[in-house]
Amino acid sequence: DTIYAGDLQGDLFKFHVSWDGTDLKIVDSKLYDGDATQPITVKPAVGIHPRSTSHGAIVAFGTGRYLTRDDHNDGGTYAKDDSGNALPQPDSQVFAVIGDVAVHTPAASAITTATLYERTYAEDTTNGYRFTDNASALDGIDSNVGWKNAAGNGTHDGWYMEFDSDGERIVANPILRNPSANFKAGRVIFTTLIPQCNMCDFGVGSWLMELRAFDGKTPYNTFDTDGDGNVADANPDTVTDLSNTASVPAGIAHLNDGAYALSGIAIVDRGDDKNYTEDDSGNPDGSAGEVKLGGGLGSGG
Repeated sequence: DTIYAGDLQGDLFKFHVSWDGTDLKIVDSKLYDGDATQPITVKPAVGIHPRSTSHGAIVAFGTGRYLTRDDHNDGGTYAKDDSGNALPQPDSQVFAVIGDVAVHTPAASAITTATLYERTYAEDTTNGYRFTDNASALDGIDSNVGWKNAAGNGTHDGWYMEFDSDGERIVANPILRNPSANFKAGRVIFTTLIPQCNMCDFGVGSWLMELRAFDGKTPYNTFDTDGDGNVADANPDTVTDLSNTASVPAGIAHLNDGAYALSGIAIVDRGDDKNYTEDDSGNPDGSAGEVKLGGGLGSGG
């Protein structure tokens, strides 16, 4: 078996566990070489590589911590420590999906963000939507993400998304949905947390994100933006993006009460008339405030 785990230094390790009939053997190696300013406190999600089975597995994880008093820091005027001193600007955090081309052997070398493709996004905070870049690639694979295989062919070890330095971070476990060796099938779902230090605010804000695991795109319906209870692809739920183009959102905001922040994916409630139900079957029960996760889920082990 192979186990994946991150640490507070921002690194991700893999542990190959085997039994030779007499002794339990554990061989560890570093799969991802991160930065101490981007600690990993979540359980990674692991699944079949969406490119092909010959590419091994993918590991999805986010960075950030929310463990101490000083972690409640949005970089604003009201961000203070216990002595009333201003806290430093928080470091930006990332979400990444990386490949492990040799699951059952130690990593030959550690992956860094330098070998990952950066996926960017635009944000419409007025209406609470995020949109990924490169919209022309929505219906097919994004050729910019050239996954490396076991032979070393390819250009990237995966992709990552960096968040603005307002304290946004990932502190709830991500989910891989329907992971399979089919680039269109698998999705990665995660929530973020944004501290709010102004006492007049709720305390935290958050985003719920759902992206294609292969390349970080959103080529299909994700959220029920029109409120009809139907998120089947035949019933497009597009909204107008910042370029005045009909697009499928990659994320929805919950900036006023942070309901997505620590819930993982189980319970989400927008608290207004824009409730979201997500169900690939096309037969959702219409329950407001739930994100329905049909199909198989990947696990972090």
